[in-house]
Amino acid sequence: MTAGEGRDGARALTTTVTVSRPLDLRRTLGPLRHAASDPAARLLPDGGWFALGTPRGAATLALARVSGGVTAHAWGPGAEWAIASVPDLIGQGDDDAGFDPGPHPYVVELAARYAGLRLTRSNRVFDSLVPAVLEQEVTGMEALRAWRLLVLRFGAPAPAPTGLTPSETASVPRLVVPPSAREWRAVPSWAFHEAGITQRRWRTVVHAAEVAGRLERTLRLGRGGPEISGTLMSLPGIGIWTSALITQTAHGDADSPAYGDAHVSRAVVWALARELLPPAEADERMAELLLPWEGHRERVVRLVLATGIEAPRRGHRMAPPPHRSW
Repeated sequence: MTAGEGRDGARALTTTVTVSRPLDLRRTLGPLRHAASDPAARLLPDGGWFALGTPRGAATLALARVSGGVTAHAWGPGAEWAIASVPDLIGQGDDDAGFDPGPHPYVVELAARYAGLRLTRSNRVFDSLVPAVLEQEVTGMEALRAWRLLVLRFGAPAPAPTGLTPSETASVPRLVVPPSAREWRAVPSWAFHEAGITQRRWRTVVHAAEVAGRLERTLRLGRGGPEISGTLMSLPGIGIWTSALITQTAHGDADSPAYGDAHVSRAVVWALARELLPPAEADERMAELLLPWEGHRERVVRLVLATGIEAPRRGHRMAPPPHRSW
Protein backbone atom coordinates (compact mmCIF):
# COMPACT_ATOMS: atom_id res chain seq x y z
CA MET A 1 0.00 0.00 0.00
CA THR A 2 1.27 3.44 -0.89
CA ALA A 3 0.12 6.92 0.11
CA GLY A 4 0.21 10.11 -1.90
CA GLU A 5 -0.75 13.70 -1.31
CA GLY A 6 -3.71 15.03 -3.23
CA ARG A 7 -3.76 18.58 -4.55
CA ASP A 8 -5.60 19.76 -1.43
CA GLY A 9 -3.32 17.81 0.90
CA ALA A 10 -5.76 14.97 1.42
CA ARG A 11 -4.16 11.56 1.73
CA ALA A 12 -4.88 9.09 -1.06
CA LEU A 13 -4.06 5.42 -0.45
CA THR A 14 -3.31 2.97 -3.23
CA THR A 15 -2.71 -0.75 -3.38
CA THR A 16 -2.61 -3.53 -5.95
CA VAL A 17 -3.87 -7.00 -5.07
CA THR A 18 -2.37 -9.83 -7.08
CA VAL A 19 -4.97 -12.25 -8.44
CA SER A 20 -3.83 -15.72 -9.48
CA ARG A 21 -7.14 -17.19 -10.62
CA PRO A 22 -9.88 -15.99 -12.99
CA LEU A 23 -11.77 -12.95 -11.72
CA ASP A 24 -14.83 -11.29 -13.19
CA LEU A 25 -14.63 -8.14 -11.10
CA ARG A 26 -17.91 -6.60 -12.18
CA ARG A 27 -19.98 -9.71 -11.42
CA THR A 28 -18.14 -10.27 -8.15
CA LEU A 29 -18.85 -6.72 -6.99
CA GLY A 30 -22.44 -6.81 -8.26
CA PRO A 31 -24.14 -7.54 -4.90
CA LEU A 32 -22.60 -4.35 -3.46
CA ARG A 33 -24.68 -2.15 -5.78
CA HIS A 34 -28.43 -1.73 -5.51
CA ALA A 35 -29.39 -1.14 -9.16
CA ALA A 36 -27.88 1.34 -11.59
CA SER A 37 -29.35 4.31 -9.72
CA ASP A 38 -27.69 3.43 -6.39
CA PRO A 39 -26.26 6.72 -5.07
CA ALA A 40 -23.59 4.84 -3.09
CA ALA A 41 -22.08 2.70 -5.86
CA ARG A 42 -21.23 2.75 -9.54
CA LEU A 43 -20.14 -0.35 -11.45
CA LEU A 44 -17.91 -0.17 -14.51
CA PRO A 45 -17.01 -2.89 -17.01
CA ASP A 46 -13.67 -3.42 -15.26
CA GLY A 47 -14.35 -2.29 -11.69
CA GLY A 48 -16.35 0.25 -9.78
CA TRP A 49 -16.63 3.16 -7.35
CA PHE A 50 -18.06 2.87 -3.85
CA ALA A 51 -18.99 5.29 -1.07
CA LEU A 52 -18.40 3.51 2.23
CA GLY A 53 -19.14 4.15 5.85
CA THR A 54 -16.31 2.45 7.74
CA PRO A 55 -15.50 2.15 11.46
CA ARG A 56 -12.96 4.94 10.91
CA GLY A 57 -15.17 7.27 8.89
CA ALA A 58 -16.32 7.79 5.33
CA ALA A 59 -14.30 6.62 2.34
CA THR A 60 -14.45 6.67 -1.43
CA LEU A 61 -13.05 3.49 -2.97
CA ALA A 62 -12.19 2.93 -6.64
CA LEU A 63 -11.40 -0.57 -7.92
CA ALA A 64 -10.10 -1.49 -11.37
CA ARG A 65 -9.09 -4.76 -12.99
CA VAL A 66 -5.54 -4.69 -14.34
CA SER A 67 -3.24 -7.32 -15.73
CA GLY A 68 -2.50 -9.79 -12.95
CA GLY A 69 -4.66 -8.17 -10.30
CA VAL A 70 -6.83 -5.33 -9.06
CA THR A 71 -5.74 -1.80 -8.23
CA ALA A 72 -7.51 0.15 -5.50
CA HIS A 73 -7.49 3.84 -4.61
CA ALA A 74 -9.17 5.22 -1.51
CA TRP A 75 -9.77 8.68 -0.08
CA GLY A 76 -11.22 9.99 3.15
CA PRO A 77 -10.93 9.23 6.88
CA GLY A 78 -11.84 5.58 6.24
CA ALA A 79 -9.37 5.10 3.38
CA GLU A 80 -7.05 2.77 5.28
CA TRP A 81 -9.95 0.54 6.35
CA ALA A 82 -11.33 0.54 2.81
CA ILE A 83 -7.99 -0.48 1.34
CA ALA A 84 -7.64 -3.29 3.88
CA SER A 85 -11.06 -4.62 2.83
CA VAL A 86 -10.17 -4.94 -0.86
CA PRO A 87 -9.04 -8.61 -0.85
CA ASP A 88 -12.37 -9.64 0.68
CA LEU A 89 -14.37 -7.37 -1.63
CA ILE A 90 -12.87 -8.96 -4.73
CA GLY A 91 -13.39 -12.51 -3.44
CA GLN A 92 -9.85 -13.45 -2.49
CA GLY A 93 -11.15 -15.20 0.62
CA ASP A 94 -13.84 -17.10 -1.28
CA ASP A 95 -12.83 -20.77 -1.07
CA ASP A 96 -14.46 -22.87 -3.75
CA ALA A 97 -12.06 -25.80 -3.38
CA GLY A 98 -14.86 -28.14 -2.28
CA PHE A 99 -17.28 -27.06 -4.98
CA ASP A 100 -18.10 -29.82 -7.49
CA PRO A 101 -20.52 -28.67 -10.21
CA GLY A 102 -20.71 -32.24 -11.51
CA PRO A 103 -24.16 -33.28 -10.23
CA HIS A 104 -25.84 -31.24 -12.99
CA PRO A 105 -24.50 -30.66 -16.52
CA TYR A 106 -25.93 -27.14 -16.65
CA VAL A 107 -24.09 -26.18 -13.46
CA VAL A 108 -20.91 -27.62 -15.00
CA GLU A 109 -21.47 -25.37 -18.00
CA LEU A 110 -22.13 -22.31 -15.82
CA ALA A 111 -19.10 -22.93 -13.62
CA ALA A 112 -16.93 -22.89 -16.74
CA ARG A 113 -18.69 -19.91 -18.31
CA TYR A 114 -18.47 -17.79 -15.15
CA ALA A 115 -15.20 -19.10 -13.78
CA GLY A 116 -14.29 -15.60 -12.61
CA LEU A 117 -17.38 -15.12 -10.46
CA ARG A 118 -16.31 -14.87 -6.81
CA LEU A 119 -18.35 -14.24 -3.68
CA THR A 120 -17.67 -10.83 -2.21
CA ARG A 121 -17.46 -10.10 1.52
CA SER A 122 -18.08 -6.48 2.49
CA ASN A 123 -17.38 -6.81 6.25
CA ARG A 124 -20.21 -4.31 6.89
CA VAL A 125 -23.17 -6.10 8.46
CA PHE A 126 -25.47 -3.20 9.31
CA ASP A 127 -24.86 -1.60 5.91
CA SER A 128 -26.02 -4.87 4.31
CA LEU A 129 -29.01 -5.14 6.63
CA VAL A 130 -30.68 -1.84 5.77
CA PRO A 131 -31.27 -2.39 2.03
CA ALA A 132 -32.32 -5.99 2.74
CA VAL A 133 -34.98 -4.81 5.20
CA LEU A 134 -36.19 -2.17 2.76
CA GLU A 135 -36.75 -4.95 0.21
CA GLN A 136 -39.05 -6.95 2.47
CA GLU A 137 -42.57 -7.56 1.17
CA VAL A 138 -42.34 -5.06 -1.70
CA THR A 139 -41.27 -5.09 -5.32
CA GLY A 140 -37.65 -4.47 -6.18
CA MET A 141 -38.53 -1.17 -7.83
CA GLU A 142 -40.23 0.10 -4.67
CA ALA A 143 -37.30 -0.95 -2.49
CA LEU A 144 -34.73 0.71 -4.73
CA ARG A 145 -36.73 3.93 -4.81
CA ALA A 146 -36.85 3.98 -1.00
CA TRP A 147 -33.12 3.26 -0.68
CA ARG A 148 -32.23 6.04 -3.11
CA LEU A 149 -34.52 8.61 -1.47
CA LEU A 150 -33.30 7.91 2.05
CA VAL A 151 -29.60 7.77 1.18
CA LEU A 152 -29.76 11.01 -0.79
CA ARG A 153 -31.67 12.77 1.99
CA PHE A 154 -29.79 11.51 5.05
CA GLY A 155 -26.42 10.39 3.71
CA ALA A 156 -23.35 12.58 3.15
CA PRO A 157 -21.29 13.35 0.04
CA ALA A 158 -18.49 10.84 -0.40
CA PRO A 159 -14.93 12.12 0.15
CA ALA A 160 -13.77 13.80 -3.04
CA PRO A 161 -10.91 12.02 -4.82
CA THR A 162 -7.83 14.22 -5.06
CA GLY A 163 -4.57 14.11 -6.96
CA LEU A 164 -6.31 13.35 -10.24
CA THR A 165 -5.90 14.96 -13.63
CA PRO A 166 -8.80 17.13 -14.87
CA SER A 167 -9.92 14.39 -17.27
CA GLU A 168 -9.82 11.78 -14.48
CA THR A 169 -11.75 14.07 -12.15
CA ALA A 170 -14.45 14.56 -14.77
CA SER A 171 -15.11 10.81 -14.85
CA VAL A 172 -15.48 10.43 -11.07
CA PRO A 173 -19.12 9.70 -10.13
CA ARG A 174 -20.77 11.81 -7.46
CA LEU A 175 -21.53 9.31 -4.72
CA VAL A 176 -23.23 9.55 -1.34
CA VAL A 177 -22.18 7.65 1.78
CA PRO A 178 -25.24 5.92 3.30
CA PRO A 179 -26.24 6.98 6.81
CA SER A 180 -24.39 5.37 9.70
CA ALA A 181 -26.23 3.35 12.34
CA ARG A 182 -26.41 6.45 14.53
CA GLU A 183 -27.77 8.49 11.64
CA TRP A 184 -30.41 5.89 10.76
CA ARG A 185 -31.65 6.06 14.35
CA ALA A 186 -32.21 9.79 13.87
CA VAL A 187 -34.25 9.48 10.67
CA PRO A 188 -37.78 10.69 11.51
CA SER A 189 -40.67 8.30 11.01
CA TRP A 190 -42.32 10.63 8.49
CA ALA A 191 -39.27 10.34 6.22
CA PHE A 192 -39.57 6.56 6.17
CA HIS A 193 -43.28 6.96 5.45
CA GLU A 194 -42.59 9.33 2.54
CA ALA A 195 -40.19 6.74 1.11
CA GLY A 196 -42.92 4.10 1.25
CA ILE A 197 -41.45 2.20 4.20
CA THR A 198 -43.99 0.58 6.49
CA GLN A 199 -43.82 1.07 10.24
CA ARG A 200 -42.68 -2.52 10.83
CA ARG A 201 -39.74 -2.14 8.46
CA TRP A 202 -38.52 1.21 9.75
CA ARG A 203 -38.75 -0.07 13.30
CA THR A 204 -36.63 -3.05 12.25
CA VAL A 205 -33.98 -0.71 10.82
CA VAL A 206 -33.96 1.50 13.92
CA HIS A 207 -33.79 -1.46 16.31
CA ALA A 208 -30.93 -2.99 14.31
CA ALA A 209 -29.12 0.35 14.44
CA GLU A 210 -29.33 0.26 18.24
CA VAL A 211 -27.46 -3.08 18.33
CA ALA A 212 -25.22 -2.52 15.30
CA GLY A 213 -22.06 -3.27 17.27
CA ARG A 214 -23.33 -6.74 18.17
CA LEU A 215 -24.19 -7.39 14.54
CA GLU A 216 -20.71 -6.39 13.35
CA ARG A 217 -19.16 -8.84 15.81
CA THR A 218 -20.70 -11.72 13.86
CA LEU A 219 -17.96 -11.13 11.29
CA ARG A 220 -15.57 -12.82 13.72
CA LEU A 221 -17.56 -16.05 13.37
CA GLY A 222 -16.56 -16.67 9.77
CA ARG A 223 -18.39 -16.66 6.46
CA GLY A 224 -21.75 -18.05 7.60
CA GLY A 225 -23.42 -20.70 9.70
CA PRO A 226 -26.18 -21.11 12.29
CA GLU A 227 -24.57 -18.92 14.95
CA ILE A 228 -24.42 -15.95 12.60
CA SER A 229 -27.91 -16.43 11.18
CA GLY A 230 -29.26 -17.07 14.68
CA THR A 231 -27.88 -13.76 15.91
CA LEU A 232 -29.39 -11.93 12.96
CA MET A 233 -32.77 -13.62 13.25
CA SER A 234 -32.95 -12.86 16.97
CA LEU A 235 -33.80 -9.30 15.91
CA PRO A 236 -37.50 -8.54 15.46
CA GLY A 237 -38.29 -8.30 11.76
CA ILE A 238 -35.31 -10.35 10.53
CA GLY A 239 -36.24 -13.72 9.09
CA ILE A 240 -34.51 -16.34 6.99
CA TRP A 241 -34.72 -14.36 3.73
CA THR A 242 -33.29 -11.14 5.16
CA SER A 243 -30.63 -13.04 7.11
CA ALA A 244 -29.53 -14.77 3.91
CA LEU A 245 -29.17 -11.50 2.01
CA ILE A 246 -27.07 -10.07 4.83
CA THR A 247 -24.71 -13.04 5.16
CA GLN A 248 -24.32 -13.35 1.39
CA THR A 249 -22.96 -9.81 1.15
CA ALA A 250 -21.46 -8.96 4.53
CA HIS A 251 -19.95 -12.36 5.38
CA GLY A 252 -19.40 -13.89 1.94
CA ASP A 253 -21.60 -16.89 2.73
CA ALA A 254 -21.52 -19.45 -0.07
CA ASP A 255 -24.35 -21.54 1.40
CA SER A 256 -27.21 -19.12 2.14
CA PRO A 257 -29.72 -19.08 -0.73
CA ALA A 258 -32.50 -16.55 -0.24
CA TYR A 259 -35.52 -18.74 0.42
CA GLY A 260 -38.63 -16.59 0.33
CA ASP A 261 -37.86 -14.73 -2.90
CA ALA A 262 -40.22 -15.94 -5.61
CA HIS A 263 -38.11 -14.46 -8.40
CA VAL A 264 -34.99 -16.35 -7.30
CA SER A 265 -36.59 -19.68 -6.48
CA ARG A 266 -38.67 -19.84 -9.66
CA ALA A 267 -35.63 -18.92 -11.78
CA VAL A 268 -33.47 -21.61 -10.17
CA VAL A 269 -36.16 -24.27 -10.50
CA TRP A 270 -36.69 -23.36 -14.14
CA ALA A 271 -32.96 -23.39 -14.88
CA LEU A 272 -32.20 -26.71 -13.19
CA ALA A 273 -35.42 -28.68 -13.74
CA ARG A 274 -37.39 -26.78 -16.41
CA GLU A 275 -40.35 -26.79 -14.04
CA LEU A 276 -42.68 -23.80 -13.89
CA LEU A 277 -43.97 -23.66 -10.32
CA PRO A 278 -46.07 -21.17 -8.37
CA PRO A 279 -44.17 -19.20 -5.71
CA ALA A 280 -45.69 -21.26 -2.89
CA GLU A 281 -44.04 -24.42 -4.24
CA ALA A 282 -40.85 -23.04 -5.77
CA ASP A 283 -38.94 -22.58 -2.50
CA GLU A 284 -39.30 -26.22 -1.47
CA ARG A 285 -38.35 -27.43 -4.93
CA MET A 286 -35.31 -25.14 -5.06
CA ALA A 287 -34.16 -26.56 -1.71
CA GLU A 288 -34.41 -30.09 -3.13
CA LEU A 289 -32.51 -29.20 -6.29
CA LEU A 290 -29.68 -27.48 -4.39
CA LEU A 291 -29.04 -30.35 -1.96
CA PRO A 292 -26.14 -31.85 -3.99
CA TRP A 293 -24.20 -28.61 -3.47
CA GLU A 294 -24.62 -28.24 0.28
CA GLY A 295 -21.93 -25.85 1.43
CA HIS A 296 -22.07 -24.01 -1.91
CA ARG A 297 -25.80 -23.60 -2.54
CA GLU A 298 -25.65 -19.82 -2.84
CA ARG A 299 -22.73 -20.19 -5.25
CA VAL A 300 -24.96 -22.25 -7.53
CA VAL A 301 -27.77 -19.69 -7.24
CA ARG A 302 -25.35 -16.90 -8.13
CA LEU A 303 -24.15 -18.82 -11.19
CA VAL A 304 -27.73 -19.35 -12.34
CA LEU A 305 -28.70 -15.71 -11.83
CA ALA A 306 -25.58 -14.56 -13.69
CA THR A 307 -27.24 -15.81 -16.88
CA GLY A 308 -30.16 -13.42 -16.42
CA ILE A 309 -32.59 -16.33 -16.68
CA GLU A 310 -36.15 -15.90 -15.45
CA ALA A 311 -39.01 -18.34 -15.19
CA PRO A 312 -41.46 -17.76 -18.07
CA ARG A 313 -44.49 -15.71 -17.15
CA ARG A 314 -47.94 -17.24 -17.34
CA GLY A 315 -50.87 -15.13 -18.49
CA HIS A 316 -50.90 -11.39 -18.98
CA ARG A 317 -48.05 -9.41 -17.51
CA MET A 318 -49.17 -7.45 -14.46
CA ALA A 319 -47.53 -5.26 -11.86
CA PRO A 320 -45.64 -7.67 -9.57
CA PRO A 321 -47.17 -8.11 -6.12
CA PRO A 322 -45.06 -8.01 -2.95
CA HIS A 323 -43.17 -11.30 -3.03
CA ARG A 324 -40.38 -11.28 -0.50
CA SER A 325 -40.99 -12.70 2.94
CA TRP A 326 -38.81 -11.46 5.75
